[in-house]
Parts: sequence; C-alpha cells; structure tokens
Amino acid sequence: MQNLFHFSFSKLLGVPEMCYFLHFVLGVDLDKDALASPLVKGRLRRANLMKPARNQAAPLGVRDVRALESFLANKEHHCVDRFVVGAFLFAVYARARLGDLKSISAVTLDFRRKGDGTVQSGYLELKSYSHKARSARSARGYDLPLVAPIQGVGQALWGVHFVEAAVEANRDLENLEDKSPLVVQPSVVGGWTSKPLSNDRFVKWVLEALDTSGHVCANKVTGHSAKCTTLSWLSKAGASVETRTVLGHHALPGFRSAETYSRDLISAPLRELDRVLDDVRLGHFMPAQARTVRYAQHLRASWRRRARLSR
Repeated sequence: MQNLFHFSFSKLLGVPEMCYFLHFVLGVDLDKDALASPLVKGRLRRANLMKPARNQAAPLGVRDVRALESFLANKEHHCVDRFVVGAFLFAVYARARLGDLKSISAVTLDFRRKGDGTVQSGYLELKSYSHKARSARSARGYDLPLVAPIQGVGQALWGVHFVEAAVEANRDLENLEDKSPLVVQPSVVGGWTSKPLSNDRFVKWVLEALDTSGHVCANKVTGHSAKCTTLSWLSKAGASVETRTVLGHHALPGFRSAETYSRDLISAPLRELDRVLDDVRLGHFMPAQARTVRYAQHLRASWRRRARLSR
C-alpha cells in the first residue's frame, strides 16, 4: 500500500474504480471498508489536488492553414499528397475529428456557379458514421452531417482543388463506397487498400507534405487540432456560445424540440463561420495576434462609434 501512494494521480485515482469493479461486477470478495480509511481518503484528496493541467490540442495558425491550401492548389505536388492534405483541410473547416472521417457517406458538392460555369462559392457535405456520439445520436435516429465551406483563409477555393485532387488520386468524392473511410492506407503495390489511415499517420503525412514545401507549423499538430482550429477563431471573434456549440456538433441544452423541427440547424451558424473566414482572409481579423490588435483599427473605431450611439 505504501508503494501505491507514489504512483501518478491517474493510477492512484483508478484504484477505487478497480476495486468497485472487481467487487460489484466480477463478484470478488473484498473488504468494503478498506477504501474508507482516513489515510486512503486523504491520499486520494491529495492526488486530486496534484492533478496536472489539461494538455489541450493546439489549434492551427492562419499561416499554417494557408500553407495547407497553397500546397493543395499547387499541382506540381503529387495528387495523393494533395488529396491527403485536402482531407485534412476538410476536417479543419468541417470542425471534425480525424476519427469522424473513418466511416462516411459520399460527399455532396453544394457549389454555386457563375454564368460561365466556374465555381463561385459553396460547401462540401458528408455524413459521418464514426463520430464520437454515434451511439446516442443513432439511438435517436440522427446522423452527423459534416459541412465545410469551400473557401477558407486563402484566395483560392480549396474545396475545388480538393475535389480535383481526389479524382486524380482515384478517390472520387462523389463515388465513394457508403460507410467507407475518406482516407485509406495506400497499398505497397500502388493504389489504395480498404483500411482507414490511422490518426498518427494522417497527421505525419500532412506535416511531411508541408515540410517539403518549406513550411513548419509553429504549434504541435495533433489529430484534434483540426477540430479546434476554426472553433477557437470563432471564440476569439465573439461568436455566440450557441453558434459554436452547433458548429462543434454538440446539442444545445434545453433546445431539443427546436433541433428536432429545424431540419437544417447548421445554416445560420455556417453563415457566421463564413463571415469570420472572410474577415481572416481580408486581414480584418488576426486570431494569432494579441487581443489589442486582433481586429483591424477601422473595425474597432466603427464598433466604438456604434457603442456611443447606443448609449
């Protein structure tokens, strides 16, 4: 027991859970009063106080996302590398975990075109069957739609380049097999296998692709960095909690009926995301800067004028 108190906080706090599982689930005969000792309780309280700070995934910077878009648009790079980078960008703009892309439906191309047929704006949409809350959502008959605007923080439409790279890499987004991974492991003899690419290999592939183009990410990139990037920008831009909750694919507490009858709950939050991306692209909003210079000077002056008039 003395050696037990030198373990890390997580192992120490797991001891009561293990004992309860052994006794109440597996039927192992244990002394129920053993964990009621003041010494044990004191050690557990101390372990709670010594818990280290949460190590959250760092969001990508605007320069990092622009580097990804530039790599995707550069047709001198191999189409397979461009496809993998494009899939990562989809996760960024769809606020998705990489695990959400391991079982999907075919992608819907919701593009708005000009009179000459060129794409002007639009969205890429798919449904995920491998998301974190699939057990709860599936029980209520809901699926998880992942929608990404095809124009990000760069001038080019990354979504159009992603669709083109997918066709070149023999992973046509509109003809993917239902419930197949978006990105699968490459075969040693060429082509693709049917197994999904692991998150670690996915991230490593993207970072190596950026390294070949001479760009190094300032923060450590993990699989969860894709989901938190635009959500962190929205938070810094002052988007409402409701908007960020919906865009983060979570339920709004107390609004179950509104969600049920809305049919397209994500429409208004997507327009808010578009506005923030427009501000970033035009240089009006700089998420990585200090709070005092995060927004352009003329915008801050306009807000001050409106604040004075509203008094």
